[in-house]
Amino acid sequence: MRKDSEIFLRKCLQYKTEIGEDAFELNITYFGEIPNIEVEIDEIINELKTLKCISKKSEIIGETIQIYLILDGITYFSKQKINENWITINFNGDQINVVTDNGRIDAKNYEKDIDNIPKTIVVEGNKNSREASSGGSGDQSFWLGLIGILVLTVFYLDYRIKVQLCLVLASIIIEVATVGAYYNSRKAQVIYGKNIKEMLYFNMVGIICIPLLIGIINMPLYTSKIDLDAFKKIVDMDGIIKAFLNSEYAYYVFFQMVGMILLAFFILHIVCSDFYIIAITNIVIGKKGKWFWNSLFKLTYKRGKDWKIHVSIGILFLVMSILCVIGIVPYIIDVLSNINANNLSKI
Repeated sequence: MRKDSEIFLRKCLQYKTEIGEDAFELNITYFGEIPNIEVEIDEIINELKTLKCISKKSEIIGETIQIYLILDGITYFSKQKINENWITINFNGDQINVVTDNGRIDAKNYEKDIDNIPKTIVVEGNKNSREASSGGSGDQSFWLGLIGILVLTVFYLDYRIKVQLCLVLASIIIEVATVGAYYNSRKAQVIYGKNIKEMLYFNMVGIICIPLLIGIINMPLYTSKIDLDAFKKIVDMDGIIKAFLNSEYAYYVFFQMVGMILLAFFILHIVCSDFYIIAITNIVIGKKGKWFWNSLFKLTYKRGKDWKIHVSIGILFLVMSILCVIGIVPYIIDVLSNINANNLSKI
């Protein structure tokens, strides 16, 4: 049996163990570990039918796969069983005792013939406990964090324009790479499944928001309300601590800096998924450097498991960065502070 068919069957047996049923439906994204699963799924299903591992009634409907396991398939791995981390375990004698880097499996005795019984092995995570740190380290972390915030804020004030230009340039390069990957796939007549297609569309649209957002905060309408240059002059004259305590722009500078960091994480999120899409596209069309594309695919394939998770994380980063960069979060904090001050003055 080909290796990808073995992986497919093992995943099916793993799912069977979880639900206790021999017939079930799975989305094609469940088998994301298999390279080019969208292209190879028909061949895998046909081979498993030929080897009588699954029923001939098993079929593919869109991105849903209906699986009907039969006895030959259930007992195919009579001497091997994988756990959730895809560790192959050989059974010899009547004792199992396996230790891994990330967990452990306790030894158990089996009186029956283990060759003819499906076996489930659960790897338990490391449970080594660590002593709780003393309360003093919490105070140290607070002050170190405060110093770090002040240093980052001063750095952002000094290099604000350069930081923004770097983000804009990075977003343009990524947009060109994303559109290029889409163009190459159309040119090579590669048909993406819904998972990759939705990720690609989100990447192309989402990355455009970065130059638009940075353009907005540099418009005269915005800078007339929130003058960061004026705040920088106060910092130069009075120092960062005094400026933070006395200037109304302190919150806006801090949260704009935080927003830029969130934008950088958003870009990294998009880049990782783009690498996955580019790798799988070049593998399918047979581009030169196959070893490189295969290595890149192995590093990034988890990014392509579920487009909904990818889009949700991306939207979270994008919305939080917009709220911080434009000044909505510091504005809310400022309003709440004024309300509290007015209430205290009335008491």
